[in-house]
Amino acid sequence: MDEIVQVLDPQVSRPPPPRGLPRAAIESLGSAATVQSTKTSLVGALASQAPTLSAAPAGRRRLIVPALMALAVALAGVAGLARRGRQPATAPDAAAPTATTLLDLRVPSTTADALAAYKSGMYELRRGDPPLTAAAFTRAIELDPLLAPALLRLARQLLFDQPTAARELFRRASQARSSLSPRDDQLLEAYEPLFQQEPADSREARKRLEALTARYPFDAELFFELGRLNEQVYALDSALGQYSRAIELDPGYGYALIGKADIYFERGDTAGAIAVTRECDRVAPGVTNCQTLRTMVDDQEGRCEDLADEARRAILVHPNGWQGYLLTADSLAAAGSPLATVREALAQTRARMTDAENALPENQLLEADAFIRGGAFADARTAVLARESDPSVKESAQELEHAIVAWAHIQLDIEVGRNAEAVDIAADFLARSRVWSLPPEPDSWIWRDAKLPMLALLVREKRIPQEELESARAAIAKSMSDPRDPVFWVGAHAWPVATPTEARLALDALARFEPLRSIWEFPAEFAIGRTYLLAGFPDQALPHLTRAANACDALENPFDHVRASLLLGQALEAKNDISGACTAYQRVVRQWGDAKPRSVTASAARARISALKCAPPDAQ
Repeated sequence: MDEIVQVLDPQVSRPPPPRGLPRAAIESLGSAATVQSTKTSLVGALASQAPTLSAAPAGRRRLIVPALMALAVALAGVAGLARRGRQPATAPDAAAPTATTLLDLRVPSTTADALAAYKSGMYELRRGDPPLTAAAFTRAIELDPLLAPALLRLARQLLFDQPTAARELFRRASQARSSLSPRDDQLLEAYEPLFQQEPADSREARKRLEALTARYPFDAELFFELGRLNEQVYALDSALGQYSRAIELDPGYGYALIGKADIYFERGDTAGAIAVTRECDRVAPGVTNCQTLRTMVDDQEGRCEDLADEARRAILVHPNGWQGYLLTADSLAAAGSPLATVREALAQTRARMTDAENALPENQLLEADAFIRGGAFADARTAVLARESDPSVKESAQELEHAIVAWAHIQLDIEVGRNAEAVDIAADFLARSRVWSLPPEPDSWIWRDAKLPMLALLVREKRIPQEELESARAAIAKSMSDPRDPVFWVGAHAWPVATPTEARLALDALARFEPLRSIWEFPAEFAIGRTYLLAGFPDQALPHLTRAANACDALENPFDHVRASLLLGQALEAKNDISGACTAYQRVVRQWGDAKPRSVTASAARARISALKCAPPDAQ
């Protein structure tokens, strides 16, 4: 009867077969490629093993016959239950009593080639390699367009970066959901609020995933997915517990280790984060995501030489991967290398990206970022205009894709003193944005979608009333999983700040939020530091501006990176640290002093250098 249970529910742990019954016969009955929820398929699967059974020695046939009789009785019982509209006692979605890893889940019935690609995708998903995961699942879907488990998992992988494609994949998975296992069908249902509501309803998705982990308390993937959602809404304690549970169930779960390391990093425990990434290297060798977090630590702490070392290691491990070359470009830009050198590293990066990766707005703007970092603003403007006119942007219905490009254009115009043009771009964006879709997971995109900073610019220029900005803030707050989360304050209140009055209002609002964390990613560090400085609190601004000015992300955030040095000089000057202020101002001039057209930020730094009578850089 244990063998019968395995046929009816492959998720139940499998006992060793009794002596005399061929293991191949039992395993074929329990395999997803042959098992379906009908009596006919089970009988057919058994019949396919006839040569093996008939070839068994006479002494073993005596054990096979009772097993076949037991199977016949069980099948008759199942048919009777089905006729009465009830399920067998051991339901297919019963929780497994032992740990279930991604590789233990039931595999779908499909062609041999599609199944091989699907298994490869599950293997890479467990390791934590998103590009290889996406490539494998894409291949599986090409071979079997109705392969629902691959459609479902690829949709989840692409949800943030390619929401339109992800929603289409989810729609296809929903149409083919009858082929999903009961457990995967419930996972699809748990994901529905992320894909089928706008903005995505993370609260409801978390609630459904919590119910699933209660039903399947030994399922590593479900705990990882719940942790992933909690991390995205900055419920860090819950996320850490769920990642830890996933690792407890599957010590080789590289993706969960990456998530756990990320929690440590977000809490400011960089030593703990690095230790977990080393464990990730051990269980998932060659996965660049394990290394990526170490590069984030190097980046945030200004260890740009260490970043260059990690870049070299990434290229050695994955010579055909783009991540190592992008890290190289980052480290070269941070070190002030010539523009031609940085651009060559970016050319190597783009050559190794897939078409889908190359199409992402932030990747399309990499060359423009390099021009900006080098002060070649005219060339940068040409690159941004080319991106704006690209059909993939012009025809996109995703607000985020338009916002990234529009904000780069606005920043360029402001930096060279074309303020009126910048305001016109913001007004055009606002008018067109009313028909675009918001990206999913608002907690994650709040400081990537520059709509609120654009609205603040229009308020300052008296093109729209203050109430319109406040209404937009309120609408985003309603979509947040936790409106008191400080990430919302950073994105919706601090990021749009540009004047002392705006800064004071932002700090007044801060009292309504949970306390700020000890360390943030670069864009947040810059926004927080600028807000404190403009409000008249240089002491509170200094640690944030110091991290922002010394970070190694000069390529990815070129405007704010240079401006952070100007603001750091102002904060140090307010503390009467004239030497430190001079060093910060001179850094700005080295970076943009020869910019074409002229840089407003560099002109401001030169004025302070003259006022403070700073010594030449070599004399300090």
